[in-house]
Amino acid sequence: MFAGTPTAGIDTDKNPWDRKPPRFIPTDKDYAGTPIEQIHKLYAQAIVEPDATKRASIVWQMWQIHMDSGPFFIGTVANYPKPKIVSRKMTNVPTHDQLKLGGFDNPWIIPYPAVVNPETWSFKA
Repeated sequence: MFAGTPTAGIDTDKNPWDRKPPRFIPTDKDYAGTPIEQIHKLYAQAIVEPDATKRASIVWQMWQIHMDSGPFFIGTVANYPKPKIVSRKMTNVPTHDQLKLGGFDNPWIIPYPAVVNPETWSFKA
């Protein structure tokens, strides 16, 4: 997107992938009016929205476009190492081996952490 940057008006006659850096511009025929442009516009709104509820609503709109018109990206690396930091005072948090799919954690095929019910976690008194 690079709006407002020195590269915004450069290489407009080139293929988006041949631009340095590669990018779409609003007038590209393969970009203008597409779901990707809609997502980019919503993202630009979300990053400056101070109200958390309104920001969440914008993010949900982006997800809806992704679900209705996508997917626009698919993860290529699964089960990559990630640190999990959990307080010793927190209870009912599943361990890696207790997760579905034999410990396969944070995959693109199921929502995480929703699958582990974080609303059931609690703190020891």
